[in-house]
Amino acid sequence: MSDLLKDNEALIATPDIPEFLGRSMAYVRKLIKENGINPVGIEDRKKYYYKDELRYAAF
Repeated sequence: MSDLLKDNEALIATPDIPEFLGRSMAYVRKLIKENGINPVGIEDRKKYYYKDELRYAAF
């Protein structure tokens, strides 16, 4: 499990994650809850980072 999730922090989904494109925030939360991980790339962390809240960047 990601250290970010252990700290109750998360990276938001970026357009680089194809399975998140066009998906609702509820879907993203469901994926993360079911898988126990945050399937978001770390490379965009500086641009798309929120502490203590998961947000979906819809583009």
